[in-house]
Amino acid sequence: MDESTRAGGEVLIGAESLVKSFGGVRALDRVSVDICLGEVRGLVGENGSGKSTFIKVLAGYHRPDSGSVRVGGELVPLPIRLESLPSTYIGFVHQDLGMAGDLSVIENFFVRDIAMSRHRALRGKFVPRKAYRQRLRACLDRYRIPVRDLNQAVGELSPLHKAMIAIVRAVDEIERSGAVKSLLVLDEPTVYLPVDQREVLYGLIRDVVADNNSVLLVSHDIDEVLQVADTITIFRDGKVIDTVKSSDRSRRDVVEMMVGLAPGRIETMAAEAKSSRAAAAAGDCVVEMTNVRSGAITDATLRVHAGEIVGLAGLAGSGYELVPRIVYGLMPVMAGSMEICRQSVPRRYSPASAIDRGVVLVPRDRIREGGVGTLTVNENVFFPIRSKFTNHGLVQWKDAWSWVHDQLVKFDVRPPDGTRELSTLSGGNQQKAIFSKWSQMQPKLMLLEEPTQGVDVGARLGIWGFIREAAAGGAGILVASSDYEELVELCDRVVIVASGAVVSELDRDELSKQNILNACYARANAERTGL
Repeated sequence: MDESTRAGGEVLIGAESLVKSFGGVRALDRVSVDICLGEVRGLVGENGSGKSTFIKVLAGYHRPDSGSVRVGGELVPLPIRLESLPSTYIGFVHQDLGMAGDLSVIENFFVRDIAMSRHRALRGKFVPRKAYRQRLRACLDRYRIPVRDLNQAVGELSPLHKAMIAIVRAVDEIERSGAVKSLLVLDEPTVYLPVDQREVLYGLIRDVVADNNSVLLVSHDIDEVLQVADTITIFRDGKVIDTVKSSDRSRRDVVEMMVGLAPGRIETMAAEAKSSRAAAAAGDCVVEMTNVRSGAITDATLRVHAGEIVGLAGLAGSGYELVPRIVYGLMPVMAGSMEICRQSVPRRYSPASAIDRGVVLVPRDRIREGGVGTLTVNENVFFPIRSKFTNHGLVQWKDAWSWVHDQLVKFDVRPPDGTRELSTLSGGNQQKAIFSKWSQMQPKLMLLEEPTQGVDVGARLGIWGFIREAAAGGAGILVASSDYEELVELCDRVVIVASGAVVSELDRDELSKQNILNACYARANAERTGL
């Protein structure tokens, strides 16, 4: 019996002793979880802890080997058939949001109606009736989503508005189902959102629960779960470790339960790793930007030296996240100058040119930009170093796959099976595979965009270790991150970007989450007051 049941709430979803195995490995080991009506339940755990399998049982994708599920107090057949649940609706918003970028807002909102329509004309070209427009407009107004043009392509919207529309779409589908009770499952809904935009989405989640719905929030962001959830269920190694009240636990408590370490050990490990790397000495300059203008960047001046980790921070829309893309040649330098390893960058500069100079980019969207999800891990990691194993046009495959396997083991990719498609790995293991792909080239400059976005705490510590190791080996590191804790843990300096310009810099002894936040807001406040 978990915390919510002891608290006396009406149980909406009751999972009892669920067991699910894959190839002899137990993904769920007698898992029991009760989710109460009108609560936000957080679900946390490391990659491979069983969270995804549990969600897929609720979605009817997996049939458990044993155990039972009650919905609204009634025992339901397994696998769950969502369309036949007794007076209850379970809706899902997955990490990729399930939005088609080239379709309009209204087409995305009513995509289920289009897909299920028997009218060919509706499937071929969606011409929304007046009722559709009125309902969508009412939903957007109700949840204060400032999207005015319903015919605008979703791909043109901000990440915040995409996420909000995806959640509201799921809520509206719940309402239209006629269900008396409902559960909304949110899988990493804020993973692509800057920190300063997440509170808007948290408010939306609270509005959903206020309408007597329940929410299951799955997230790697422990601070987020503590802020939004009423109760938190912790998974580890396929088991439920505990379900606790958010108000009773600290971040450290939750992390230690997730990882299974003794109290205080996580903090000790982080402190040891941080202190083991002394402040970087002023080595050779690997990148120097002087008054660079490109796209939304109007004036960027900064330097990164060999062995140094420099952070980039700013509010949403400030342009801080564009700087690595300029350095990598994805955006042209329109004015100012840039040097890589003391050599001027010409106007015709591309990612291929950057790689030739020893510059690599680990992008924030690892599965779409960092690799090819439908190719194997072997193929993704092998791509940059294929010439090393090619002789007279013939690839020495045995040597190549042996090399790749060693890289996967070195970077703790789990499992170290290069024959699996990249997309089948968890987010943290995808990221470690991408790090192995580029680190094997021994780059002079590594450009990192949100390097631990959407990964669990164990993988996070591991990736931080890879970054520190690369810097210790002489690489310069430029990391753009909306995670201020990450910047504090990693960086020698943090450069602040506001309104497209570099406006200030914090040295290592000045770094704290609050100081970075204050610096980010300082220019915005000054612009509002006209100073």
